[in-house]
Amino acid sequence: MSMSIFRNIILMLFVLSVIGCGHYEIVYTEKHAVPQESTIYVTTFNGDIDIEWYHEDEMSLEITKSSWRSEEELEKAEVVVITDSETRITARKLDDDADVGVSLSLLLPPGTAIQVLETSNGDVTVTDGIGNAEANTSNGDVTFSNFNGTIDIRTSNGDIIVRGGTLTGARTSNGSIEAEIYAVPPEGTVLDTSNGDIIISVLQGLNAELDMDTSNGSITIEAEDLTDVRISDSDGRATLGEGGSTIRLDTSNGDIKVSTIAPE
Repeated sequence: MSMSIFRNIILMLFVLSVIGCGHYEIVYTEKHAVPQESTIYVTTFNGDIDIEWYHEDEMSLEITKSSWRSEEELEKAEVVVITDSETRITARKLDDDADVGVSLSLLLPPGTAIQVLETSNGDVTVTDGIGNAEANTSNGDVTFSNFNGTIDIRTSNGDIIVRGGTLTGARTSNGSIEAEIYAVPPEGTVLDTSNGDIIISVLQGLNAELDMDTSNGSITIEAEDLTDVRISDSDGRATLGEGGSTIRLDTSNGDIKVSTIAPE
């Protein structure tokens, strides 16, 4: 097991800058050896999480600290990295009253898988990769692209976009949800928002049930292999293929749109 703290690291890149009026920022990059099958947990605050995979043996971690108060505030946060079968990257305040945020950008080696990604007042973006991912944020967007694994998302005041993977749940407020659905877990999946549209594309030939509800919005279905279609002004049900687990779509003040994806 190894531990790296801000003051005891090898810096690959170190940049301190003042951006605009009263915005202070420091950027540095660390490299960490990570076991090939390690599971990744990331926790930060007032900042973004960005994850991609690449073909190097080590994890590359870019850390960006920012403050609107002063340069000294940047010293009031640290990032701790513990590598083992579980790799945990944790940003934390050293002073509860600190005016500082920490964004984390990771390049992960092959074989690693993400588990929990958690921030506040920031976006979460995942490109490629594997895992059983839980993404939690507030006041931020969440985007998964070309992901292979299960995905569960919670945010507020942000949009959700999912392309790839098995979506077990996606919940937001004051944001839209856009998802490609290739499989539905046995327990079903729930997409829930307020003040936003829900737009999904389901794999042609998928067996599932659709349960849809909206207020102050419309329901539009342009999917094939549908039976038992029942749509009223504010709710609807339909069977995809031979039926199966339920895809629940629930919004207020938003439209629901369903279409199909042709198999490759």
